[in-house]
Amino acid sequence: LSAAGITYFAVETVRMDLGDTASTVTIDSTGLQDSTFVNFNGGADVLDVYTINGPLTVDMGAGNDAVEISDQVAGANTVNRILFGLLTVSGGADTDTLYVNDSGDDVADANNTLSDTRITGFGITVGIDYFTFETLTLDTSSGANGIYISDTHAGTTLVRTGDENIPSQL
Repeated sequence: LSAAGITYFAVETVRMDLGDTASTVTIDSTGLQDSTFVNFNGGADVLDVYTINGPLTVDMGAGNDAVEISDQVAGANTVNRILFGLLTVSGGADTDTLYVNDSGDDVADANNTLSDTRITGFGITVGIDYFTFETLTLDTSSGANGIYISDTHAGTTLVRTGDENIPSQL
């Protein structure tokens, strides 16, 4: 693929299957009603998700992979109002890291939840389903938030609460 990326209109299903070498992919936006599938097939891959409008399913495949979910346009660093479809992401084999960055948001979010497979709230419309990651880092906003942590995945989970003391319930 070129640096210009892929532009498409009125497509119901978009599927991208990548090779078995290291790949770096930025998803700037997906279509409103489109179902998008991205399959990484090996290598130390990097995925940046800025905005999705419809459902996005990602399989990172084998390799030591890194996924960052955050609106990085103009340094916003927030997930507030960028995920309008369900994001499902699987780390795959080897050592994988998921980073959800809402640290640039100063809006207080209520009803935030973290479980062993799902993140909701934080201004996310539907949620993030995540599987087979060895490390999850969740940076919350600097607003007065609350988060309910019902469970965590089998790996390392780090929740950084910004500059506020937030009430959390385990």
